[in-house]
Amino acid sequence: MVKKKSMINKHKRRETEGGGGRGGGWEGGIQQLTCFDASCGNGFLLKNIAAKHPNIKCIGGDIVPRKINDKIQVLHADITNLQFPDKYFDVVICTHTLEHIRKPEKALSELIRVSKKRLIIVVPQQREYKYTVDLHINFFPYIHDFKRFIGIENAKYLSLGGDLLCCIDF
Repeated sequence: MVKKKSMINKHKRRETEGGGGRGGGWEGGIQQLTCFDASCGNGFLLKNIAAKHPNIKCIGGDIVPRKINDKIQVLHADITNLQFPDKYFDVVICTHTLEHIRKPEKALSELIRVSKKRLIIVVPQQREYKYTVDLHINFFPYIHDFKRFIGIENAKYLSLGGDLLCCIDF
């Protein structure tokens, strides 16, 4: 019986490839990626990101600062006046927040300012009602309303199960 050589063994690893070694899977002195979840609440999304991608430094921002675990810190943050330098985070996430903000345009401007590589925004796809119990003050009933609010043509927009998603790559 003749054993075939695996193609995997012929592949030479490059320094920029992930997958083991020191530094949470990144080798060759590559800087650790940072992810900021604006208005992260109890940190549900950050906990999932940190569990699946231990090489990403996860930081949360919310009205109430707290420590979620040894890897995730939630800092006090006002989404309309973020206390971070320009292009500070590689990835910024903002889910189910802009519908609650009195000045969503200012919040969007701040999210864009602190994003270096990618900004992901999720809002509920919901019509305005005279009486509502969900404390929303901004409504995005259609994807074209959301696109108009974001105002970036080359962003990616999706409608996903009752939510609208925008992904902006810088």
